[in-house]
Amino acid sequence: MAASPSVAAALESGCPPVDATAELICRSLYAAQGSDWFWWYGDDHFSPHSDRFDRLFRQHLLNIYRLLGQDPPRELLEPIKKKSPAGLIREPAAFIDPDINGRTSGYFEWLAAGLYDLTRQGSAMHSSDRMLQSFYYGYNNTSLFFRIDGVQELSRLLRDGDVLNLHLIHDREYRLPMQMRNDEGLLQVRENSVWVPTSGHCSWKIARTCEIRIPLDTLTLSPKSKLFASIILVRDNEEIGRWPTDAPLMLYYAGPEIELDNWLI
Repeated sequence: MAASPSVAAALESGCPPVDATAELICRSLYAAQGSDWFWWYGDDHFSPHSDRFDRLFRQHLLNIYRLLGQDPPRELLEPIKKKSPAGLIREPAAFIDPDINGRTSGYFEWLAAGLYDLTRQGSAMHSSDRMLQSFYYGYNNTSLFFRIDGVQELSRLLRDGDVLNLHLIHDREYRLPMQMRNDEGLLQVRENSVWVPTSGHCSWKIARTCEIRIPLDTLTLSPKSKLFASIILVRDNEEIGRWPTDAPLMLYYAGPEIELDNWLI
């Protein structure tokens, strides 16, 4: 990890850094180095809050890179402590091709999609964290599809100015900010701590539910790779809900071979 001269000097001398940014960097580094953060990563230790320890540890390291104005390595965007994802009901079984209209058009439309139960993602931070119920995901040869269900119709739960952000992590960190007032936009990528539009033209519809289509080639996913997802609700420029509250959802992308590996009857 490359450090600024003031940070390097402070670390070598053990003296307090001279500027505020260097002080924040040193503070984050010392917090990450604290033995409590490493305690939970061994196989001989268990905690029901291990996902939270994992996220806090990585957040300290992410803060260092961002304070230095550098893009963090993608390894820091993925959970370190691996376990069976909480709330996973099923993985995708076949290609899907849903209509992006904000409502389920039939029983079979999302039947072959992967499914997470968002109510089993840990304790809620705010009352708004109980708004969402299910997260579906699937794909075909050209597109990724997502569906977000609320505990009731999303159009009743969300306000006009609310922004529902779908965050995706693969080789980089991506974001799709969505509002009820529009139904299309560009996928964004994080570069030097700034969100920059990509060429990926996405569509969505928020009504009874939220349905989303993202072009597959924007993320350059290879078969048998993993994609991590989370949902953040922003109201009046303030985050009021996050799903999951700890580690992101792990989405397995099998690629075209899913049509050969699985038979849906």
